Amino acid sequence: MTEPVTGLLRWLPRVGGILVLGIVGSVLGVAGAFGHPTSNVTVAHPGSIVVQTVGATSCPGGPVVTNIPRGSHVLALARSADSSAVQVRNPANTPQLVWIGLGSLKANTSQPAVATLPVGNACPVLTVIQPAPVVVTPVTPVIPPKPKPKDTTPPSVATPVIATNENCHVVVTVTATDNVGVTGVTIVLSGVNSGSHAMTFSGGHWQYVLQQPPVFSSGSTTFTVTAQDAAGHSSSQKSVSASVQCLI
Repeated sequence: MTEPVTGLLRWLPRVGGILVLGIVGSVLGVAGAFGHPTSNVTVAHPGSIVVQTVGATSCPGGPVVTNIPRGSHVLALARSADSSAVQVRNPANTPQLVWIGLGSLKANTSQPAVATLPVGNACPVLTVIQPAPVVVTPVTPVIPPKPKPKDTTPPSVATPVIATNENCHVVVTVTATDNVGVTGVTIVLSGVNSGSHAMTFSGGHWQYVLQQPPVFSSGSTTFTVTAQDAAGHSSSQKSVSASVQCLI
């Protein structure tokens, strides 16, 4: 039977080699080579129920990574922050450092207390990092402008109006329209006066002015107008005849 665990702190080892039973010389050599503060402890048997092995963990309270036979001598190197576990060398694999609960250990005689061992590293705390969200910038589609409808409609022109003003000028006025736009109106004179002329757009109407003699002659004159649009269409002709007179 083992001594109660409560006596462990009185019996726990000094800094030095700790051995697995049966291989004392080799383990002591390892302890000296590593040069850490150590205690010489024995894996104890619990009461009347004999468990053949003790589970050793990778860190204080961590997962079990190996089992150490009870009654083995182990090399203690460090203690947990609360002194509930001791870091030891695995006697079957001396480079491996594992942790055993304090209640499963029995100190050899004439050894310093476990409290003199340095505090070992606790189990690492792992944090799952949430990946940064991928920001996708929406792309606004470029919608091409609708093509302008093809102009297939010719313009139209009204019958010209003939008048004279106070300066004895003959003024020809005409109205022309188109679904897109009128680009020009041409007037052709025949009879006493003749010629082809471009009319001028002013005040919503197209006009042409015949000045007094000798530019025009008194007498019957026919005025014929034709409108054009940007697509090259021409309107049907509209004509009016008048006797051009100028009284002085």
